[in-house]
Amino acid sequence: MNTSWTWAFNDYDPKKERLVEALCALGNGRFATRGAASEAGADTIHYRNVCGRLLQPALLKIAGKSVANEDLVNLPDWLRLRYRCLPDDGPTGAWLTPDDPSLRHHKTSLDLRGGVLTRRMHFQDGNGRRLGITHTRLVHMGDPYLAAQRTTFRAYGWSGTIEAEAVLDGNVTNAGVVRYRDLDGHHLTGHRAGVGADGVAWLSCRTSVSRIGIGVAVRTMSRPIVAPAMSCTQAATTQTFRLPISRNRSATVAKSAALYTSLDRPQGDPLSRAV
Repeated sequence: MNTSWTWAFNDYDPKKERLVEALCALGNGRFATRGAASEAGADTIHYRNVCGRLLQPALLKIAGKSVANEDLVNLPDWLRLRYRCLPDDGPTGAWLTPDDPSLRHHKTSLDLRGGVLTRRMHFQDGNGRRLGITHTRLVHMGDPYLAAQRTTFRAYGWSGTIEAEAVLDGNVTNAGVVRYRDLDGHHLTGHRAGVGADGVAWLSCRTSVSRIGIGVAVRTMSRPIVAPAMSCTQAATTQTFRLPISRNRSATVAKSAALYTSLDRPQGDPLSRAV
């Protein structure tokens, strides 16, 4: 369903999901974020992508010859947020995605005037427990270095805990286009990642050939407010929240992200500016 300022996709079709993700991309002229499901991994159905105005050469071997190409670099992924239910009266649920058989309703809408993407889902497990999810996302037009997303969980007829993992991931490749998969899709190197005392997750890296520095920082907050468990690798951070939820008490996780590169002016350290 489309109106003059809203695009709406009223069901979930795995065969069409990549098209919907592309049509629902958000950008501000400086960087863009694909309209992908934050809870789903990159696979044959879903492909998360964050890109800016960063290009670098890549070589493709064709009939034994090297053919030059130029790739738009896939930047660190700030979107990732997966979740599952921990009911008081049953086993731990699976990590939920639109591909889970418990999905009962799915709607994606893009407000073209406001630049806001909204996804609404409803799950019901084998024990009749229902979970509603509303996910809202924007890439900021007023401050072109910022983006944000908010996910709200509502329980219907049960109580328990939502476990949510918020990830800042530098382990990304350019792998979304089948005909380009013979190209080297690994464009980021020199990863460093961590979480500050204030809870801000950060990641720095650079492009492997053009040597452009990249800094990303993400602040993740929850309601109710809980202290997350944290873990880090060289190229990713994970913050795990356990949020109480019941029929009369929803839970929310919000992520705000800042992205800078060494191409930005005035010059400065991209990571320091992002944090």
